[in-house]
Amino acid sequence: MSEGSQPASQSESKLVQFQNSVNTFLYDEQNPFAQTFAAVEKYSNGKVKRAHVFWGFCAFVGLYLLFGYGAALLANLVGFLYPAYKSCKALETEDKADDTLWLTYWVVFAFFGVMEYFTDLLLWWIPFYFFLKCIFLVWCFVPWEGYNGSMLIYNNIIKKLISKYEAEIDKGLKEASALAKDAAKHGMGMAKEFVSDPSTMQKAFEYGSKVSEVVNEESKKDS
Repeated sequence: MSEGSQPASQSESKLVQFQNSVNTFLYDEQNPFAQTFAAVEKYSNGKVKRAHVFWGFCAFVGLYLLFGYGAALLANLVGFLYPAYKSCKALETEDKADDTLWLTYWVVFAFFGVMEYFTDLLLWWIPFYFFLKCIFLVWCFVPWEGYNGSMLIYNNIIKKLISKYEAEIDKGLKEASALAKDAAKHGMGMAKEFVSDPSTMQKAFEYGSKVSEVVNEESKKDS
């Protein structure tokens, strides 16, 4: 095979994988999203194919992300609804591969959300940002073997960062856990002391009564 034809074949392979993913999605009878497109096809007596409805819906979402109101919410819904549904389905199967795929997606989704928060002011200036964000999220959850966005980002960026700072992260988590346990133990001790001391309870009730009296007096003045 010549060098010039190799990139073309790789692009063709990506398109085939993408088409297969779309077909799997559209003809999954257990998928409520696919059932919606199938219902439209059935209602039209097969005159309108579910694939045409799907691509029309994608075009509508794309145009709305470019020019519509509430594009931020729509982009987040696209990145949440279908992955959340597939994650719930993955939890019910014995296969661990789909668990790994969707867990990786949520790690990338959370990582992207944190990065987006700190760069929010810059991102708002990017033309058609939410349209691009939607495409990015779809790339992250579409199950293309070898081209899945979440797998690529995790393996090439997040995994390397975690490996580099793993010891410091584990040490910080242990210290935070120890501090939380000490604070909880100290708080429980103070609570027990407060409840077991009658004089403390009496002072608390007296203070509450005084506050109630002041509030009542002020309400009478206002009326």
